[in-house]
Amino acid sequence: MTSEQKPSGRLRGVSLGPGSPDLITVRGLEALRSSGVIYYPDAGRGGRCLAVLSHYGLDGKARPFSVDMKDRDSAERSYDRARSAVRADLERGLDVAVVCEGCVSLYSTVFRVLGAGVFHGGFELVPGVSSPSAAAAEAGVCLSLGSGGAAVVTGGSLPDIESAVERFESVVVLKPARGIAPLIREKGLDFVYCRDLGGEGQFVTGREEDIADEDFPYFSLFIISKRLNRC
Repeated sequence: MTSEQKPSGRLRGVSLGPGSPDLITVRGLEALRSSGVIYYPDAGRGGRCLAVLSHYGLDGKARPFSVDMKDRDSAERSYDRARSAVRADLERGLDVAVVCEGCVSLYSTVFRVLGAGVFHGGFELVPGVSSPSAAAAEAGVCLSLGSGGAAVVTGGSLPDIESAVERFESVVVLKPARGIAPLIREKGLDFVYCRDLGGEGQFVTGREEDIADEDFPYFSLFIISKRLNRC
C-alpha cells in the first residue's frame, strides 16, 4: 500500500541514557512525548527502560518486545517480530519510538531493529548519554586529553584488551569477563570499575579488593589505563 493510500507515521530511535531518568536529553524526552507508541527491549534484566518511561508517565504507551539472546538466530527472530510490530503501527499512521538504554550509536538494540534495511533509512536517531561517558563523569576521569585517544572494547578477549591499553590513552571495557582483575594487577594498571550506572545499586570503585571476586554483572564496565586522567 502506498503512502498516498494510507498515512505513514514517523519513526525514531531514541536514547534513554545509562539508567538515571534525569540523564535522558530534552530532545529525547520530547520525541517520546510526541510518539503514539514506544517499543522497548525486554530481555528479563530488570526493566530499566520501562523504569525511565514510567518516571515520565509514558508507560501507558510503552510496549515491550522480547529479545531472546539464546543464540544469533533466536535474537534475529526477536528483532524480526519487533520490526513487524513497528511497521504495522507506522502503517496505521502512528508515530513510533524504539528506545534503548545508553546511546543508540553504541551497542544498541535500536540499531538491531532499525538498521536492517527494512525501513530504508526512513527514521531519525536521537543520540544520548552513553555508559562510557557517564562512567567517566561519575569517576571524575577524562577518557582522553592528548593524542593517544580512547578505545571501547568488549571484555571477551584479554589479549585484545591488553593490546588496546598499549595503544590508547584509556580503554573502556564493556561486559567485562573473568581474567580482567588479574590483568590489571599483573600490569599495574590504573582503573575504575562501575556497575549499575544510574541505578539504585550504582557502585564505582578503583580499589583492587573490590573486584577480586570478578563477579561482574551485565550492566558493568571498566575504564583502564596505564595512568588515568583524573580530576
